[in-house]
Amino acid sequence: MVMEVSRVFLTVRNFRAKNGNFMIQFNARTGIQGWIDAYSMRIKNRGLANSIVHHTIQLFLPLLKAYALLTNQSSFTFCEKKYTYAFSRYGATWSTERAVEVPIFLDVLNKALAEKKTILEIGNVMEHYMPAKHTGLWAVVDKYEVAPDIINQDIAEFSRDTKYNFILSVSTMEHVGFDEEDKDNNKIIKAIDNIVQNLLTPDGIFIFSVPFGFNPTMDEIVFGRKIKLSDVCFMKRYKMLDWKQVDEYEVKNSQYGNIYYGSADAVAIAVINSKEKIKELL
Repeated sequence: MVMEVSRVFLTVRNFRAKNGNFMIQFNARTGIQGWIDAYSMRIKNRGLANSIVHHTIQLFLPLLKAYALLTNQSSFTFCEKKYTYAFSRYGATWSTERAVEVPIFLDVLNKALAEKKTILEIGNVMEHYMPAKHTGLWAVVDKYEVAPDIINQDIAEFSRDTKYNFILSVSTMEHVGFDEEDKDNNKIIKAIDNIVQNLLTPDGIFIFSVPFGFNPTMDEIVFGRKIKLSDVCFMKRYKMLDWKQVDEYEVKNSQYGNIYYGSADAVAIAVINSKEKIKELL
């Protein structure tokens, strides 16, 4: 048990809670103490029941994977392509939208790497689910997470001489302007304008995911098409390992968080500046 816990290297550097929203920053590896800090924070923000369920399941991850396989719940379909759910201790992926986001974005990221594209990731997510040999093969900008090779800048203001022909972001854009002490509901559109106009090559694409119910402004931007989307697809969760691709009307008014998951029950995967549909990018 102690050895299992000691493998979880998390430490919380900064915490701000306002109107029920919270932000965690990671910048060091302190073993058990970091796990205790993160667990305490989860209890404070998501409740004791949710935390007990979440971490109890973590201890039985191998059994959960075996159960999913035996009961034919280990995979899902997105854009007519079959994927295996992500089962990772990092982020407890099976219990969040990462269950579907990680496999889909691994697919598009591996394809971009194979095609030798210049890649920028907004929010440091994918390196946690990629083999170590891939670390450093793409640029990462993350305002808060402190780690080697991560650019700590605000994406709304980030600029470089280099432009990228493949930019991705996994459940990060909804935090822009929202996790700050002084909320700025206009900052998401400002950030996307900066990405498309100043960071993306004319033939490049920007693919991103966002959970519904977390940031009402982000929901309005997607549903109201306040940004020009080349294509958008929707995934909805019916139970822990039961995600299905659905029509847009089925994810409207989705809530974020419940006693079992504490995360999203619906997510959008969208692409900007692409001549191809998402299906053709996979």
